[in-house]
Amino acid sequence: MSNGYKIMDIPVETSPETISTAWLTDVMLASGALKGDAKLENFTYKPIGTGQMSNSFRITPTWSGGDDGPASFVIKLPSADEGSRNAGQSMGAYEAEVNFYRDYAPKLPMRTPFCHFTGIAQNKVDFVLVLEDVADRKSVV
Repeated sequence: MSNGYKIMDIPVETSPETISTAWLTDVMLASGALKGDAKLENFTYKPIGTGQMSNSFRITPTWSGGDDGPASFVIKLPSADEGSRNAGQSMGAYEAEVNFYRDYAPKLPMRTPFCHFTGIAQNKVDFVLVLEDVADRKSVV
């Protein structure tokens, strides 16, 4: 499976309401999480986290055909709140997080969530991360 940061021709979505099953299927096929004729039939989403400058959602998919994809994954998007979005843009937070998953996470010696997709628009505000769901993982101290 290759990291999704190599995907260049999939558009950036910024709201769970606008994300389509076709878009998610394309993301998962391109990242190697799906193979062959597999596709996403439908999905549900639930907000997770506190959403200071971003909104995160746990996606629970229903797959069909071919190999099944992940049982769940996380999508991180810019905040719906205009003030939070402005803060994220002015601090460069959105661009920094996209750059981290695209450029640095694959090279780190420690485990980070697998990134299926990173994308950021030219305005440096509209971004999306599609990440492995690590909610069931235990931390090592």
